[in-house]
Amino acid sequence: MIPEFVGRLPVVVPLHSLDEKTLVQILTEPRNAVIPQYQALFSMDKCELNVTEDALKAIARLALERKTGARGLRSIMEKLLLEPMFEVPNSDIVCVEVDKEVVEGKKEPGYIRAPTKESSEEEYDSGVEEEGWPRQADAANS
Repeated sequence: MIPEFVGRLPVVVPLHSLDEKTLVQILTEPRNAVIPQYQALFSMDKCELNVTEDALKAIARLALERKTGARGLRSIMEKLLLEPMFEVPNSDIVCVEVDKEVVEGKKEPGYIRAPTKESSEEEYDSGVEEEGWPRQADAANS
């Protein structure tokens, strides 16, 4: 560093580089951690966000490879969850699952959808006339 610049700093603090384990802790543990923030965001649409431990480690490795440190974690998560954040509102998706393969770009995030309500036989209309039943045209002419 430039000596004149260093002289203006009253305190010099040595910093250690972040490792994978520390980045995973930053993603999950603090009160305002990235993962809980996204989980809260998805919960507003009654959707759960599940991120596997392997996915967390892959996200941390990606931040280390990019040399972005903790600041890069949010942008990585934003890129991973961009499509689900668009798909979830006003849909039947109840859970979004992110695993290691999603982080590595090998597949898309998994969606779990709410079970559809099965129609009962009384509600079901196949559109096929039953044998022996009068047709609608015949009933209208009567």
